[in-house]
Amino acid sequence: MLYIESMDMNSCKIRSLVRVALVLCAALLVAAGIVRGDAATLWQKAVFVCLECVGIA
Repeated sequence: MLYIESMDMNSCKIRSLVRVALVLCAALLVAAGIVRGDAATLWQKAVFVCLECVGIA
């Protein structure tokens, strides 16, 4: 029984580490996109689509 409980704790720690690693990777990729200027391009396209839906553009 003790072995099963320790596996649960290890599993919880591994899941936490995986979550942290994924968040860090996501933040790194977002930062890389901002540095490349992708955020401005994406914003311009989103504004254009929104204006098209309203009927202004």
